[in-house]
Amino acid sequence: MDLLIELLYEMSLRLKYDFDKTHIRTSVYLPVAHGEQEDDSIAIRKCIRELLEWKRPLPMYVTNLPQPYSERAEAQEERPAAT
Repeated sequence: MDLLIELLYEMSLRLKYDFDKTHIRTSVYLPVAHGEQEDDSIAIRKCIRELLEWKRPLPMYVTNLPQPYSERAEAQEERPAAT
């Protein structure tokens, strides 16, 4: 990050802007990708907090239920024995 600040500072000098390094470090310069990453992080934290506070349901989809014991026993009886 220090190299980026140094680069921006040098650019500001060449372009005759009156910025010091502290201003550049604390200013609102934020690349688009960093802004999107921060937005995603906030959204994820908000959803997790809502889940933990029981304010948001957690959908679950059962895709494979185990057979009851009686049905398993019947299915094994119907299969021919392996040789």
